[in-house]
Amino acid sequence: MNRRAFLKKSAITAIPVIAGSLNTSCETVNSVNGDEKWIADFEIMTQAAQAEAKTIRTYQEAIATVFESDPATPDAVKQTALLYSNHHAEHLDLFNKNFAEKNGFPQVLVSDAQPDDRLTGKSGFMEVVALALEMEFEAAQFYFSRMSDQLTTQTVRRLFADVFPMEVGHMIGLKNTLGQSPAQDAGLFTNFSIGL
Repeated sequence: MNRRAFLKKSAITAIPVIAGSLNTSCETVNSVNGDEKWIADFEIMTQAAQAEAKTIRTYQEAIATVFESDPATPDAVKQTALLYSNHHAEHLDLFNKNFAEKNGFPQVLVSDAQPDDRLTGKSGFMEVVALALEMEFEAAQFYFSRMSDQLTTQTVRRLFADVFPMEVGHMIGLKNTLGQSPAQDAGLFTNFSIGL
């Protein structure tokens, strides 16, 4: 499933409004235009890439271990984990493509990453889904806060603005899996804040 189809299927009706307001604030909060301070932004993007790689490894490990050992794991959960892992791989590829265009920023490889430590000890698929929700929230929070007050270049702000709604879409899907209803409400965004 491509990005556009995923976002449409997720029915994230609030995202266009949120993304629009973020794009406006991102253009005005940060006064630096162009790539004058791209190094600092690329360092932040390296952190994002490392988190994406860790998330991919966590999904991979969960699929290969917990989901395989827990007979109650629905096929839909396995497929969703694989889909989300593929989305994160797309994000990582996007970041690495930009790193390749700048000297001094090495590629971030999935093979160099380790699964999240919090996966240790998880034995049931619902525990893994809860962890995945937590990680997706942390990712969305990271992109939101960095877009809002730390990034200075339009290039990296736009990359983060492109990735952010996918992370929120993952959150909504995982909330549904956990039976948390309504899946989308004001509380979903309550803990997003600037400068985290």
